Amino acid sequence: MDRPLLKAWVLVIASSGAGLFVNAVRAKPLPWVIDTRGSVNPGENKELAARVELTLDDVLEHLRNGTGTFVDARKPEQFAEGHVAGAINIPSTEKEQHIGKAFAMLPRDGVIIIYCEGGNCEASNDVFAFLVGAGFDQHNLRIFKPGWEVLGQRSDVPVLYGVE
Repeated sequence: MDRPLLKAWVLVIASSGAGLFVNAVRAKPLPWVIDTRGSVNPGENKELAARVELTLDDVLEHLRNGTGTFVDARKPEQFAEGHVAGAINIPSTEKEQHIGKAFAMLPRDGVIIIYCEGGNCEASNDVFAFLVGAGFDQHNLRIFKPGWEVLGQRSDVPVLYGVE
């Protein structure tokens, strides 16, 4: 083996060993695997996702009874092309800019239903985690994963076009 290459391998092995040793003797060692069970992002925490994800029947019941506030996590252009009537647009890509709107328009003690485009869209998970981080109680937050893909096709869902 070439001498510089051998030196490089020895250096890699020695530094890795030193890092492992230091981590082992730390008062609070870094975990080998990240535990996502404590995550407030339903996309990362399957137990949380199972608790907060709504079915279409759940969403329709909230619409009929007026018991939920809807948050559309899609981009403003998509929101303008159609959204659940009364929904508040908090785009996942601009959520920090909308914190004032969140505090002004979202109930602190009522059910908040977050949806995005649908399917594999992660925007609703991002907005969920953002709202929890901003102080909203995660027990009041819900997600409708099928999103606008399903809601926009239904005749029993009130739809508005344009911006708020």
